[in-house]
Amino acid sequence: MSDITTLAVQKATKPKIEDVMPHYLDGDTLKSALDFIAYLRESKTNPSWAVHNKWSASNKGKVLCQIRLPAHQGHFQRPNVSDWKRSWCVSPYLSNLAKYEHLITDDYDKRLVAENLYGCVPHCRGIKCSTHNPEIKRTVCGTEISRYCHAGMLGNNTLWIVNPDQAEIASIKKLMKLEKQARADKI
Repeated sequence: MSDITTLAVQKATKPKIEDVMPHYLDGDTLKSALDFIAYLRESKTNPSWAVHNKWSASNKGKVLCQIRLPAHQGHFQRPNVSDWKRSWCVSPYLSNLAKYEHLITDDYDKRLVAENLYGCVPHCRGIKCSTHNPEIKRTVCGTEISRYCHAGMLGNNTLWIVNPDQAEIASIKKLMKLEKQARADKI
């Protein structure tokens, strides 16, 4: 039997994320992750395999979020992550945040965005990157942020929420709903 967790097998079969998650997650973490995937499918934001242990959930042909399972430790380097091999990550694409940031009034939702920015990668050569110019700062959801890459700020997968609990998943859903509305020019 083939190992569905390997790149070679995933590349050939493009598995559903629900089939791979049980190889990494268990208990309440697995239940939460599967519930989130079910929510995505119900809201017509179907996750499809992208690369090794990463699925893109798209709506109307545009990625709304990505979900990662362990491929390497760097994806899960967070203070609250003790066992990265038993983790998962949601990366909402909030590329239109400026259009609806004023609608995010809940402090918990604001903190979720501000505290889960992935930050810049060491190999970035961005001129407007705060890693290379520490004086560059940006305010996101009321919090001043430094060490971010201006070029990719929230436009792609720079928001990484590792092992989201139920409250975080509820916030992710709210943010994704706002992003969908902004993309449809309804905000």
